[in-house]
Amino acid sequence: MYCILNNKYSTCGDCVNDWLNSKPYRSLLLWFGFFCVFLFPLFYLPLYFMGTDYSAWGKDSLKFRHCINSSIQPCSELSKFPIGYLANSFLIEFLKNYGFQTGLSFVLINLLFLSLPIFFLFTTKKSKEALNSSFIYITCLLITPIPSFYIYSGGLEIQAGVVIGLFLSSFILYIQSNRISKNNHIIFFLYISAFLFPLYKDVFLITIALSLFFSLFIYFYFFKKSNFRNILTFNSQIFFLILILIFSFFCSIFYNFFKYQSLTPLAYIHEASVSSPTKIKSLEFLIASLLSPNGGILIFWFSSFFVCFLLIHTKRHYFSNLTLLTSCFLFSGTVIGLALWWAPFGWDSWGNRLIVPTMLGILISLISTASFRDSFNRNNFSSPTETTYYSIFTHKFFFTKIILVSILIFSFHYVLVSYYSDKSKLLRESLLNHPSCLEMMDAFKREGQNQGFAFWRSDYYYTCARDRFLHIPTFWKQF
Repeated sequence: MYCILNNKYSTCGDCVNDWLNSKPYRSLLLWFGFFCVFLFPLFYLPLYFMGTDYSAWGKDSLKFRHCINSSIQPCSELSKFPIGYLANSFLIEFLKNYGFQTGLSFVLINLLFLSLPIFFLFTTKKSKEALNSSFIYITCLLITPIPSFYIYSGGLEIQAGVVIGLFLSSFILYIQSNRISKNNHIIFFLYISAFLFPLYKDVFLITIALSLFFSLFIYFYFFKKSNFRNILTFNSQIFFLILILIFSFFCSIFYNFFKYQSLTPLAYIHEASVSSPTKIKSLEFLIASLLSPNGGILIFWFSSFFVCFLLIHTKRHYFSNLTLLTSCFLFSGTVIGLALWWAPFGWDSWGNRLIVPTMLGILISLISTASFRDSFNRNNFSSPTETTYYSIFTHKFFFTKIILVSILIFSFHYVLVSYYSDKSKLLRESLLNHPSCLEMMDAFKREGQNQGFAFWRSDYYYTCARDRFLHIPTFWKQF
């Protein structure tokens, strides 16, 4: 905070470097204290399994096998969720056969996925760069509610976020330089992640493809840092990438046909057509998604991205301009799209659960494509300029600094509440403990069965949703 409020330093990184280097023991004490604060509750305090949608898709493997063995088609008993959830259902069933409980199975799978970006960094960067980037990645991940709520969870947001991040990272690194494109590890991660990420949600393919298209167009057309022919020199690999994406998309289509005898996900289409909010309500959902104290994007992610920008600079790394452009388009498209959905946060969630894949993917791609200053060359799309991306934190207007510091405090408070509070009580207070939400549940018992998804356009639900958005989480004792 001192770095932001003090005009002596040009960037926060300069201030932090000066403070840490003045006395060497400060750095050791700082990081020791940091990891104690965030690792202690993960290993010592009681865990809480947040099931999210697992109860709906957890038995899809059994239902799928039953439909195959009985030649039932369409297999309408399957859940509405995409084929990636079916794969997880088989994986959880496999681990259960070896004695693993459901919660522990999710922990193992989520930790495996979260370790993939570290493996990616060490196979695509020099050892020192990879070590610095891995340190930044772990630090930024800890300063989110993800370790405390989403690792021990039945949601697949972590998996989706990691594969999105790996796809963006490998694709951008592939595009950036002729030398880098020959790295077989990048090609491997590019192809694997390209196959996986559309399986978690069909719409990911559309939003990511459009984001990359617009960012590449702006980069080539306006910045003119390189010629478009640089991409075409690798057209055989790009062609194979397109084939993989098409194959992944056809897997989703085939799964839709198996469930509905239709190429489209009829359950999602029907749900959207009946329960989608009005334009005015979508605008309210958009604002709430960004600013809600109950886990809006700004509160959930600001401290993590602030530390990310800070550490990237202190380690003398620079963000890829192409990654920043892509992140802006992807973030904007996802937030607007979720505002058109009847539950923009997801129903059973801590904070804005539905945005987690996008934000985690952006965080991974920003860190993975950031480059050490000495490693840049003149042909690199992301060669650094004298202007850094940290000017927002060193703005001369005192009022701007106060706003940033306030958001940072609220964000850290939200993260610490996630770590150190009784999670079952947190969720109960956050989701359904408001009078309007209790009234909504009573109305749902009376009218929900007759109205179906149309109930989620009722005043009962909208009043409850507004109260949930305005809720401010507080500490609940663990014992």
